[in-house]
Amino acid sequence: MTPAERVRAALEAHGGHQATRRQGRDWLCPAHDDQQASLSVAEGRDGRAVLHCHAGCSTEDVIARLGLGWADLFPQGPNGKAELVATYDYTDHQGRLLYQCVRYFPKAFKRRRPDGRGGWIWNLKDTPLVLYRLPRVVAAVQAGQPVYLVEGEKDAHAVERAGATATTVLGGVNGIWQPEFSRLLAKTRAVVVADDDDPGRQRARRIAAAIADHGGQVDLAGPAAGKDAADHLAAGLTLADLQPLDQQPQTAPAEDGAALLEEVYGVLERYVVFPSGKAAVAVTLWVAASHAQPAWEHATRLAIKSPVKRYGKSRLLDLLEALCHDPLLTVNISPAALVRTIGESDPPTVLVDETDTVFGKRRGERSDQAEDLRGILNAGHQRGRPYIRWDPAARQAERCPTFAMAALAGIGDLPDTIEDRAVVVTMRRRAPGERVAPLRRRDLPALAELRDRLHAFIRAHLAELEAVIPAMPVEDRAADVWEPLVAVADLAGDGWPGLARDACRTLTTDAAADTESTASERLLADLQAVFGDAGALYTTTLLDRLHKREEAPWADWYGKGLDARGLARLLRPYGVRSKSVREGGTGEALKGYAVEDLHDVWRRYLPSATQPTHPAHDAESAGQGCVGNVSDDRARSDTRADQPERGYVSLVSDVTDTPPGDGRLPGVDSDDPGRFTR
Repeated sequence: MTPAERVRAALEAHGGHQATRRQGRDWLCPAHDDQQASLSVAEGRDGRAVLHCHAGCSTEDVIARLGLGWADLFPQGPNGKAELVATYDYTDHQGRLLYQCVRYFPKAFKRRRPDGRGGWIWNLKDTPLVLYRLPRVVAAVQAGQPVYLVEGEKDAHAVERAGATATTVLGGVNGIWQPEFSRLLAKTRAVVVADDDDPGRQRARRIAAAIADHGGQVDLAGPAAGKDAADHLAAGLTLADLQPLDQQPQTAPAEDGAALLEEVYGVLERYVVFPSGKAAVAVTLWVAASHAQPAWEHATRLAIKSPVKRYGKSRLLDLLEALCHDPLLTVNISPAALVRTIGESDPPTVLVDETDTVFGKRRGERSDQAEDLRGILNAGHQRGRPYIRWDPAARQAERCPTFAMAALAGIGDLPDTIEDRAVVVTMRRRAPGERVAPLRRRDLPALAELRDRLHAFIRAHLAELEAVIPAMPVEDRAADVWEPLVAVADLAGDGWPGLARDACRTLTTDAAADTESTASERLLADLQAVFGDAGALYTTTLLDRLHKREEAPWADWYGKGLDARGLARLLRPYGVRSKSVREGGTGEALKGYAVEDLHDVWRRYLPSATQPTHPAHDAESAGQGCVGNVSDDRARSDTRADQPERGYVSLVSDVTDTPPGDGRLPGVDSDDPGRFTR
């Protein structure tokens, strides 16, 4: 029996009565209430059965109704070549096609998006992910009807044929669940249907918990027959026959915050060589803080830079994309696109690669677009700094939010205003003998599972994180930058509060030392050095001493030595002006500068060797109450600013290894006590 004969026999058994042939339509289609003999069945050149419903039913729907599978359409499989057998359209809420999932026989899936010219681009780069059958889902939510969340497109169509609204996410059990999906489904009753296997049940429980976190009503169910919703319905059962999987699917399993951060730390160190253990701690906390953006007043930037290529920047950015909240990865984005992508209440995590091509100067100047992007990134560090543009169509000003955490990776320095708002990590190249694991697509499901657990833990404590005022070891802008990271560390407890503050002090000091200051700030520091104990110096004496300072730019200032006019111009913004002075108190009265005019400027604008700490609040580090919620039997960390830091805690070096039994660090580099070695 040929495949076409097999299909015709199934149609006869189904009662699909052959009608008089009319333009090739000779069978009643079993996938819809057919009165016009809409289904044609033919034999292709390679011997496979070719089905086409002129009313629009998919081949998958037809063979599902007949109890056939894709293999039944081929004589001996597709002659060793994968055959496209189904396409699933993912659209926006208005029905515009965003991308497709393409199914092949033997079973395989690919993804593609329109190229705007009638062809396809076989990746989803920068394409926003949406729920399958989104317009139907939105309509069901607005009508207050339940929505069934299943594991694949085939299951969604089966549930639709049973008369309900169904959806899924691209990739099934390995698909990425976005927070906006939870927010939408929380507005109605959601029924999460798990496949009958452990990965399917685990995934369903996490999604059910995520929807419940947004206040949604969730039922968790599984098939009473077969392995999925399609098998369940094909067995003649109804949606009402689905079996409850848990009595309380809304309850997410309790997580140990410190252990969870240790897992994230271990994953980062597995794939990337960090310049220090403190840098790895900082990135770990930044990843966790990205899941709590609604709680923060400041959106910390993470600057990942290196002197040349092949230092692991892009690898680290790939890991951030896998672990951060709602990542938006781009190598070049316009200011208009960026502000329209950032949401008001729960923004994405912006990840920008190749920043040297964005902010690099041409003929000494940055492009206007780069300057606009820099301004948006600077403004977005703090809440309430919208990007305002005039909408000519609406004839009114449009306020676009800019607040979002961002990581930027590139060769060389970033603009100093961005680095001033960032945790700066300067990567280093892997040395001979240093090994890291390759990052492959097969690793992504495990990373997604870790991200989901981290998100659930952080969101469960969002109100606490919003209320805390952690004791900070730094002040001013540096405190704004590090506050979210320190708050997360306090929430996790154990040794993390001490690790966070140690990393904060070290990386803030390193950034101040490594970042090239503005010319006027450099001048103030050099003037402090050349004045010594003198009460006043002539301008000529100051310039001579400045020119002689090694590694200072004053001897070759724009092609010539810094002169009196240039010196005056650099000091004018600080209110310091030259006047008649007597050098040594007895010399001739000439134009110069008095040290008394510089003391206040030095005190205000030159950083001291060590920054004072903020006083502790209520004699307890903010967030201590949170720690008790994570583990009541764990001793609370004393993280007051006036107390010495505790020793480093034992952090697992590999998430698959058994933690050491003595509770100590599995390896400490004596040159860097923040380095967790394997």
